[in-house]
Amino acid sequence: MRANDAFDELDNPNEARKRRNRPSRSKGLRTRTGCVPCRSRHVKCDEGRPTCRACQKGQRQCTWDGSGNRGACDHAPSDEAVHSLGGHFHALQTPPAAGSVLQGQKAPLQTFVDGTKSPHLQQKTFFTRLGAAWEPTDAQLLSTSPDSTWSGGQSYTAEAAPLRWLGLLAHDASRDDWLISPPNPSPWPGDYTLPHGQAGRLEQVRVEQHPPPTPRELVPPQVVYNSGDEVSLSSQEIPLLRHFIERLSTWIDVTDPDRSFSTLVPQMALRSRGLMTAMLALSSRHLAFDQKSSPDTAVQYYHDTLQYLQHEMKKTTYLTSDELLATVLIISTYEMIDGLGKGWERHLKGVFWIQRSQLIHGESQGLKKCIWWAWLRQDIWAAFKERRKILSFYTLTRPCCDLAFWELVNRAVFLFGQCVNYASNAEADAGRLNVQARLERAERLQASLTEWYLYFKSYDCRLPAPERADEHAFQPIWINPPAASIAMQVHYTCKLLLLDNMPATGGLRELAKRTPAIDEAIDTICGIACCTSDEAAMLVSVQCVYAAGLQVRGSERKQHTLDLLRQHRGVTKWPPSDLEQELQDHWSS
Repeated sequence: MRANDAFDELDNPNEARKRRNRPSRSKGLRTRTGCVPCRSRHVKCDEGRPTCRACQKGQRQCTWDGSGNRGACDHAPSDEAVHSLGGHFHALQTPPAAGSVLQGQKAPLQTFVDGTKSPHLQQKTFFTRLGAAWEPTDAQLLSTSPDSTWSGGQSYTAEAAPLRWLGLLAHDASRDDWLISPPNPSPWPGDYTLPHGQAGRLEQVRVEQHPPPTPRELVPPQVVYNSGDEVSLSSQEIPLLRHFIERLSTWIDVTDPDRSFSTLVPQMALRSRGLMTAMLALSSRHLAFDQKSSPDTAVQYYHDTLQYLQHEMKKTTYLTSDELLATVLIISTYEMIDGLGKGWERHLKGVFWIQRSQLIHGESQGLKKCIWWAWLRQDIWAAFKERRKILSFYTLTRPCCDLAFWELVNRAVFLFGQCVNYASNAEADAGRLNVQARLERAERLQASLTEWYLYFKSYDCRLPAPERADEHAFQPIWINPPAASIAMQVHYTCKLLLLDNMPATGGLRELAKRTPAIDEAIDTICGIACCTSDEAAMLVSVQCVYAAGLQVRGSERKQHTLDLLRQHRGVTKWPPSDLEQELQDHWSS
């Protein structure tokens, strides 16, 4: 398989399936008597002694195991083969043995190398296929989410995924005519050159073969990344940092009890200039909506972040560091408030690659867990607007009876993602071919929602709400703390999505029976929105109110729905798109 084909498989899973279904072309070509380097690289060996032609050409040490049997080298490259391709990727050596545990996952990482030729450069491209623990079983597909658009097919190594993501950033920079200069030549084997006229575009991770790079000493996995930066801020930058800590960090920390982005991440930023410039870029972009900062200032900080990433990604420890993960999420948030579109979609996919390559998921620990849930909330909104499936296919394993308050709040978000999947065009099209299966899936999702509320009910404490001075179509509902109100809004939004997308086998009579449940969901969502004053909670509330507005009926209720959206967006300045106009267009269609 060519390297470009492997990238195309991720972007075009349907095409990937077609290619995988073709008959094997390897029949009759395999040999059990080749040299160790050739068999570990999965290339044909002419079995020349003492050195075969392939090893002679690649200046590799040609060794033979003497048995002619296929051994462990069929599954992982040998040390010699890996060193010949550059010490930077030595971490892709022998995968864990079957049954070993990697961050709580039972299946090993299966690593393979695929060779290809470029018109300009011979190169090797590394990929990693995630093991069975990350491929949902048939039962999981039925009980939660089918494979998302990007969940199957090839993945990337922990080293290659950040570089692929950087290529997306650099592409956007070149699109907007931001100049990103390549660094000075370095011995880093993953270094890339920028094609003329396309500054910063990264097509794939490349490793030159001629001459082979000098092997470098491995970096122990327990070594913590340390940039050595001593970040100092100017008097103009300190207010930007305060704005991030006091306001924008709450957007990311809204379901994180540790408040990682308002406490831990700013401390990390004092030792990581790239993380700090990403935070300043996000603050500048948000303040630009109130004309308290210039958009050009945000662009400059964004540009500085890319320059820093391009340089720092030469360090193996940085590619898997918490500093990089935090920077990646902040840049994704920057794209989120900059405008919903294909640019943000690409960044969400890039973050997904990085998290998947490091086996980060909703039941990880510490900062990684916070980042995963913040990314998932962003992806759910993007998927809902585009009527696609969410990118993640991870299935939470702990039952609701074992979850505490904050974990139940996040479980509501998880179920929201499953219901967005159910409402996606892909599942709706599949449901037309199998109505019974679609009804059964809706019933399982409804059962999950019922189970969730059974354990969250004690937190659904509705306090006395002040009466509105004006007549309002929705009765105010005050639930405290704000995280509990978010969970309840999301819960009723899930109900709305199911009621709106379930096949009505009973015709108009069944649709009429659903009307009271739909009205109850809308009243609850908008009633909670009436009492929402926390800015981070408003960020989620605006999404739920918009979803409710798609099904609201009656001119007075419609007008008050628009008022709630204007109120929320007036505080958060997000989303930049005119949701009120979108609803009006929907109602008139």
